[in-house]
This record gives sequence, structure tokens and C-alpha cells, in this order.
Amino acid sequence: MRMHLCALLVLATPSRVCAQEAAPAPAPQAAPAARRITVMLGSGNAMGWLGAQAERYFGHERGSVFLGLGYTPDVDDGETSGLAGAAGVRGYTGGARHRGFLELSVSQIAVTTLGGHQYGPGVQLGYQYTARHGFTVATSLGLGYVLSQPAFVTGSRVQLLGGLGLGYTWR
Repeated sequence: MRMHLCALLVLATPSRVCAQEAAPAPAPQAAPAARRITVMLGSGNAMGWLGAQAERYFGHERGSVFLGLGYTPDVDDGETSGLAGAAGVRGYTGGARHRGFLELSVSQIAVTTLGGHQYGPGVQLGYQYTARHGFTVATSLGLGYVLSQPAFVTGSRVQLLGGLGLGYTWR
């Protein structure tokens, strides 16, 4: 009887293995749709210091143009405060979520007590993270040059630029 049971198991095992169907391969995840527009709130030269920024992508997401509008508070007594703006272009590295960028812009570079808002060109290197559902974080650091510095203002025309923003990207 034992011999018949062992023979039955040996004969039945290969047919059970052959009868099993292979599990279907998981479907590959589709690439996210192309970025169209990003809107961010934050701080930095490209956002008008404390403000917002809207960015429109082109060239298969490798480039963008942006506008920023914000408010510059008076940090020291007597400093000029008020609305500030920015405009520029960015060139991006490849990447679905993590990307680096080079930014060229015109923005408020400095504020003085008597000289007011001082604008000029700037260049920044940055990093952008965009999650699949749209949440976006961007940070940047660079240098700007004050174009028209009043004669009574001393110090370098070259100033440090930076930015940090949180927002949403529509695809």
C-alpha cells in the first residue's frame, strides 16, 4: 500500500507543477505625463523675496520661463519694503522626480535704507523634486549683480541669491 501511495504521489506531482499557471508579470508603470505648470510659494529672489512664482515648461520639460511676485519686509529700521518682482528662464537636467537646474533671472538683488529696491541679473544653481501626485519642492543658490547702486551705498555689487519654495505641478 505504501508503494502504491508513493507511486501515485510521484506520478501526480509533475502534472500538478505543469498545471500551475505562471503569474502574470506586473504591468510596467506608465511614465508620468509631461509637466505643464508649477506654482510655488516661498522665499527667495526669484519669488520676490516672500511670495509666489508661476513657471511654464517647454522643450520636453528641459526648459521653463517663470514670473515671481512677492513682498519685501523691512528687516532693519528705515529699509525700503513693498512689492518686488522677478522673471527668468531655467534649463533642467533630465529626471522624472529629481532634477537639477540652471537659472538666469532679473530680480531684486538688494534693499537699502535710502537706495530702495535694487534690481539686477542673477544666476543660480538649483534642485527640484516633483512627486507623482504633483507636490513640488525647489531650492537654489547663486549670485546676483546690482546694476544701479547709488553712489552713497558702499559694498560689493555682487550679492548672494537663494530660494526655497513649496508648491504643486500640473501635468
